[in-house]
Amino acid sequence: MQKTSAEVEEVCVIGGGPAGLTAALSLLKRGVPVVVLEKESRLGGLARSVSFSGKSFDAFYHFICRPDTELIDLVKSLGLEAKLHWRPSRTSYFQQGRLYGFTTPVDLLLFDPIPFGQRIRFGWNVVHCRYRKNWQKLDGISAREWMIERIGKQAYESIWDPLLRLKFGTHHDTVSAAWMWHRIHRVARSRNRLWEKEMLGYLEGGMDTLTSRLAAEIERLGGHILLDSRVDGIVAEAGHVRGVRIAGQSGMRPCRQLYSSIPPPFLVDWISDAVAPDKQGELTAMRATPYIGVVCALLRLAHPVADGFWTNVNIPGLPVNGLISYTHLNPLADPDGLHLVYIPFYVPHEDNRFCADDKSILRDCVSALRIVQPAFKPDWVMDCVISRSTYAQAICGIGFGPKRPDPRGPLGGLYLSDSSQLYPEDRSVSGAIQLGLKVAAMIDADRRTGNAHA
Repeated sequence: MQKTSAEVEEVCVIGGGPAGLTAALSLLKRGVPVVVLEKESRLGGLARSVSFSGKSFDAFYHFICRPDTELIDLVKSLGLEAKLHWRPSRTSYFQQGRLYGFTTPVDLLLFDPIPFGQRIRFGWNVVHCRYRKNWQKLDGISAREWMIERIGKQAYESIWDPLLRLKFGTHHDTVSAAWMWHRIHRVARSRNRLWEKEMLGYLEGGMDTLTSRLAAEIERLGGHILLDSRVDGIVAEAGHVRGVRIAGQSGMRPCRQLYSSIPPPFLVDWISDAVAPDKQGELTAMRATPYIGVVCALLRLAHPVADGFWTNVNIPGLPVNGLISYTHLNPLADPDGLHLVYIPFYVPHEDNRFCADDKSILRDCVSALRIVQPAFKPDWVMDCVISRSTYAQAICGIGFGPKRPDPRGPLGGLYLSDSSQLYPEDRSVSGAIQLGLKVAAMIDADRRTGNAHA
């Protein structure tokens, strides 16, 4: 039987991160032709790697939790299970000029910046979050209100308030309690039992191990991946996608189904003139959701600066809320035996700090390291690379649940995914994979049923 045009037309995927690559592979396995358009010279998105000093490293820090089933299942299906490793993780908190352990119940009992009774309440809330499943009632209140009720005002202001202020800026007191709950829930479930150690995972070779295997499978099945192909417009007619424009190329690349795995703010200007009046509300919602950008420094140090993987930091006057000593999770991450430390700065992309030169960012890193680790000297820094992402994360405020973007976009044939669709979950590689699989199933179903969105 002769194939219809809908069955032979390729699907265009914008973005070669975990969501886009997973969707592309899933579609190819269903017999749907696919092309992936990636604006950078390498794949990965927020899971991309960077090369410096002849070595390759994850540009941004990543860790795997026990509940990350979509990522773990994909790793297994790609034959990469032997490269997935689990290690006990240790957390610290630098407060009032002192580094406190912040991993075990005993650590919490010794955390004297807050009253003893509130330490007990804090620990009980972690247990509560681990086992709680219903989040809808938390959607309508702020993390601040909920946490003060649960753990006490002094505990909130000492532990959570500094971290949320530095990450979300002026939005810190409107972040949803549901989002906060799931962040605690995901990490707490990385313990099989409450009294056991927290176990986190990593992939040998970083996330590039995953994206490289995904790319190889896509090409093996006949898919196409075009690097250095920046989409700068979507062509639509009568409310339906007809193709995309690629920077530096004449004409358009035709497609009737288009999956965008890049942040929605990039899409708004491309489609605003083509969206029907009854769909303009969706565009308004896309514009209204605030996003935070990230500037992330990766330092290769001659000596360690902390004894654990994650160090929360509260240093008045410095825009640093955490040090991630990645080598404590993956001891072989640096082939030269150096110590990898990630230091993120969360700021809107319009902020001066987002555009600050690398030397300025490094100065802030050095200042923080000197305070947390008194023995630190600037000559410990052997290498440093700074990576940036304009729309790293949507800020999910009070009542965000009903505002989650629809995977079927406001144009016929347009599908989209964004970390905000995971709400109340926080963004993660596993979440991106989940979204990619979901959209791929939608696209295939629409082709098979003749849905008007196809």
